[in-house]
Order: sequence, then structure tokens, then C-alpha cells
Amino acid sequence: VETVTVQPGGDVRVSLVLSDGGYVTGRVVSADGGPLAGQARVVGLDGHGMSEAIAGPLAADARPDGTFALGPLPLGALDIEVSAVNRVPQRVRADISERMRTAELGESALDAGLSLSGRVFDRQKAGIAGARVAAMAERGEVVAESTSTEDGNFLVGALAPGRYWVAASCVGHAKASLLAEAGGPPVELMLDA
Repeated sequence: VETVTVQPGGDVRVSLVLSDGGYVTGRVVSADGGPLAGQARVVGLDGHGMSEAIAGPLAADARPDGTFALGPLPLGALDIEVSAVNRVPQRVRADISERMRTAELGESALDAGLSLSGRVFDRQKAGIAGARVAAMAERGEVVAESTSTEDGNFLVGALAPGRYWVAASCVGHAKASLLAEAGGPPVELMLDA
């Protein structure tokens, strides 16, 4: 992938070589080896991230036995994200070249992961129902989210070990956030009106 810069009023000639592409195959399984109904999708090419508009069509759902086949795909070093509901996603690298048109990833064993739990409440300690609670990586992207129950309790699951910003918001209340460790003790978030 090369960047082409065009100056105002300038002309550029670019040669594109199209190929039949390649394929990535594999199997999504639980930590104990059982098949999972999951998905595999391309999230990067040659070290560059991909927008959802481009990456969206480069995805495949796993069959009931957990196997998947992605393709046709562009040649190069592909970053593949393998995921399943309530499991920690896994990223793997697959190299597709002119010589090796199919990359076999083998089994991607996905852990159930850790969770963050706690309670969202107001100044009078009354639980707030329907608050959106998000677990965000320290860089700010939302990793997982949940909604608080009638009594304000929440559980955000399928998290990899580490620290996350836990942010709560609800209509009619100010937002609140704090830093917490996945798998740690329950946290409390007070939302002012």
C-alpha cells in the first residue's frame, strides 16, 4: 500500500495490479476446545488499520463447528480479529503471498474473560436504572458496555486482564467515570442530577 499525493492542477499515473487474492481459514473455540459461534474479520493490512467501510465486507461468521473461511482477501500481512459473544477477542497475523494463497490459522481459543461490576446511584444512594455503563481502554475506545438494572447494578463482561475506565451516563444526570481493574472488587459510580 503506497500513498499517492496529487498537487492542485497536477496529474498522477498509478498502476494497479489486481490478483485473485487469498484466503484465511481457522476455527473459533472456547478455552476447553469446544466450538464457538463466532466471527473472523480483517482489521489491518501491512500494519495499517482499516476503516469499518473497508473491513466490514472482509468478515466471515463461523459455522456451527467453529470453522471459518475469509476471502478472497488482498495479498499481504493481514491482522485478523477472531471474536465470539461473551469472549475476549483475539488478534492474529496471517500472511498471504503470491506463493502461499491460503493461510491456516488453526484454532483460536477465546477465554470467557474477566468482568467489571458495580452500582450506579444518585446522591441519595438510590439506584439508577437504564444507565449506560462502558468499559474503555486507557486510550479511550469502548471495549464493552452494559445497562444498569432497576436497582442500579451492572456487569460488563468479556474483558481481557487490565485496567479500564468505567464510565456511566444517564439522561438527566451528569456523567461519572473511574479507573478500575477487570476482575477486581465492585465499583460505585454516583451520578449527580
